[in-house]
Amino acid sequence: MATQTGIVLFEGTIGNITGYRMNGKHYLKTKSSLSRRQILKKDCFSNTRRNAKWFGEAQSIAKQIYHELPPDKRDQFKVWYPLRNKAQLLVRKELPREEIIRHLRNEFIVPLNPRTNSSAILSPLIATRQPGNEFATQLFLGKEINSGVVLSLVDQLAASRAFVQTLLSAGSGASGITNQLLSQKMRKLSNKFRR
Repeated sequence: MATQTGIVLFEGTIGNITGYRMNGKHYLKTKSSLSRRQILKKDCFSNTRRNAKWFGEAQSIAKQIYHELPPDKRDQFKVWYPLRNKAQLLVRKELPREEIIRHLRNEFIVPLNPRTNSSAILSPLIATRQPGNEFATQLFLGKEINSGVVLSLVDQLAASRAFVQTLLSAGSGASGITNQLLSQKMRKLSNKFRR
């Protein structure tokens, strides 16, 4: 890239030399020998095409997640660039689009959502015992875990799972519920939410 100086400055192409203006200065460059058709057709540009595809997909996913954020939480440097870069890493791992979106939502949107209390999910041992099988029903619906905290259905399931795993690792049931019953109910509930 050469800088144009002198009285006559031009923009345009003469032969294989192109003149252009950028930021108030005039420059010269030679025409590229590559064409769009070569990049799209030749085998030697397969990595270029693959990277362009990944970049486009990552941009699309990141844009979708970014627009789900409240306007006051959007920031080019603090949110957009890390979001886009994380999307690119996940796309390069060739994960399914839905899994990438779920991962990015968990990382960038859930921490900003005041309804979700992650500390309640990580330590879900705030439970009150009730006699009989009613406790199991309340437990698996997330009503007895973290009562008073508004959680989404997925968060309730995560809290219930963590609580049951704690009970199973301790080797004792809760309110007369056997480990086998707890395991069966957890499998049934997990299968219900996978659909």
